[in-house]
Amino acid sequence: LWAVGRCFPSYPSNLTSEVVSLVNGVASVIGDDALNAFKDKWNSLSDRFARYIADISKGILLIVVAGLVGGVVLSLIWLIILRYLAGFMAWMTIILVNLVLIGITLYCFSLAGMLGDNEVSKDIASNLPGFMDGVSTSLEKDQWKWIAIGSAVVAGIVLLITLLMIRRIRIAVACIKVASQAVGAMPSILLFPLLPFVLEVGLLIYWIAVTAMLYTAGDLTANCRSSTSHQPFNWNSLKNLSASSLAPSFNSSSSTASCYNNVTRDEMISYCAEDPNCYLSYNWNSKLQYAFIYHFFGLLWTNQFIVGFSCVTVAGAIAYYYWSQGDTAQMPALPVLAALKNTVVYHLGSIAFGSFIVAVIMFIRFLLEYLDRKTRDLQAANKCAEWAMCCVK
Repeated sequence: LWAVGRCFPSYPSNLTSEVVSLVNGVASVIGDDALNAFKDKWNSLSDRFARYIADISKGILLIVVAGLVGGVVLSLIWLIILRYLAGFMAWMTIILVNLVLIGITLYCFSLAGMLGDNEVSKDIASNLPGFMDGVSTSLEKDQWKWIAIGSAVVAGIVLLITLLMIRRIRIAVACIKVASQAVGAMPSILLFPLLPFVLEVGLLIYWIAVTAMLYTAGDLTANCRSSTSHQPFNWNSLKNLSASSLAPSFNSSSSTASCYNNVTRDEMISYCAEDPNCYLSYNWNSKLQYAFIYHFFGLLWTNQFIVGFSCVTVAGAIAYYYWSQGDTAQMPALPVLAALKNTVVYHLGSIAFGSFIVAVIMFIRFLLEYLDRKTRDLQAANKCAEWAMCCVK
């Protein structure tokens, strides 16, 4: 790369294998207590939260463009397809599901050797030679026999349900067609999802920004290794690393301690950046923790409010089409905007109250999930505790 005026170090071809071997060696040499302490620290809520915030901050552009914009574009394309091919898409989906299940069943029977020496078996074997060659022993064929029987039962049940539910499927397809006709009567409803999309993106960006500010609002603390666990991190030492040389650092009873306390914040950052045995962390006080809980509940509530606002608006627009029996002359000129106006004027209180109830339930579920993660060891040792947590969740 001399043409661009840059040079890059040349790493040995076995660098990855050496690193993996070193990590496995360290894990085998250090004590179980130190290893469990490291796992607990790595999987702690604060550390995982810090990694999540860092990953989201780095990938926010990709999340917005690929995840959100891509989702909106694909949703609009799907709505347009349903507008003109509602019945075809519904029936095609049902037929494809049944054909895929039948195909999987035939494939399993072929692997089990139960189709015999016929054209179907030969055709499957010719198209999937690699898979067919791997099944040779009688034990493998017996296993595939039971898998094939289970697949046949599932495929038969799905096919039977499809045949018995043809009338209801026709009704469902008719409902989809009517919905597509409503979309055709007011095409502006295809653009309405852009409004909740913009609101959701704004909420997401705002919440991440405030969360990052809350996280960095804690007390910045420098943590240093104890003198007995210092490691000379330089190029020469890195080339000669071994599991035995790293083990004392992990097995030390007091591996880290607060340092650089009697200097300014900028000096502490500078000193810690130059010290290979130092790292910086933020410590939250109780006020910041309560602020984050309030901020998290605000995310749940606002998100559900946006969802409820969108649903009520769309329901109002569809109601105009339903009560006018599809006669566009009896509908408002802009039914979506009329429904949006009615939602803002008459229904915001109901939406706020309903979204608050949903947010409270979601918040309780998050608390139970957090409690479940914190009591995994207790549940593993006590079946009563595991049963109680299962009932509560």
